[in-house]
Amino acid sequence: MARQRSVLNGLVLILVALMTPGVAAAASGTEQSPVDVVREATNKVMEALRAHHKEYARDPSRLRELITRIATSRIDLDYIGRYVLGPHWRHATPEQKARFRKAFASYVINTYIRAMIRYADAKVQVLPPREGVSKSRIVRVSTVVRRKNAEPVSIDYRLHRKDGKWLVVDVIVEGVSLIINYRRTFGSAIEREGIDRLIDELEEKNAAFDQGSATR
Repeated sequence: MARQRSVLNGLVLILVALMTPGVAAAASGTEQSPVDVVREATNKVMEALRAHHKEYARDPSRLRELITRIATSRIDLDYIGRYVLGPHWRHATPEQKARFRKAFASYVINTYIRAMIRYADAKVQVLPPREGVSKSRIVRVSTVVRRKNAEPVSIDYRLHRKDGKWLVVDVIVEGVSLIINYRRTFGSAIEREGIDRLIDELEEKNAAFDQGSATR
């Protein structure tokens, strides 16, 4: 369990790396491969994390504000929202879908935001692309995250091409899929209490995080 918690605590690092805007476009304006997107994004976010580590450690909400501003540029929230809610997505109203996307994105960021501070010393190795990766619509890019005095963690990104851009649709950490994990958890909650209660709970947890940050 401790190993699994450590692995999941690294998710926000990976998500932020792929959320970082501006790193996916080459100077020439040509589309980069998903492997290049991951490599550049990871380098950018690690530089920022190291440069502002003390500031973020003092006030984690500052890091959350930065992440929230850029979150939609590298993640296909519609795809993830549909998958995570599974069959419940079809029965949700437009208002429920919009509330869920917003609450879910904030919840993931808030859940792992403080853990990210511990990853300032991490080094991320992006592995060579698999054969034929550039020709696929959905691709998997593998990385290894290394920290001092810790076991390496393997992290894979699943990206798909949409409107000419590579967007994240899943993160797989040591074999644990982010969207499958949440699909199971949220599916059980919806069956017990309904989708509105699930969204309410996510919003309540986000509000509690905001309150905690405000009183630090």
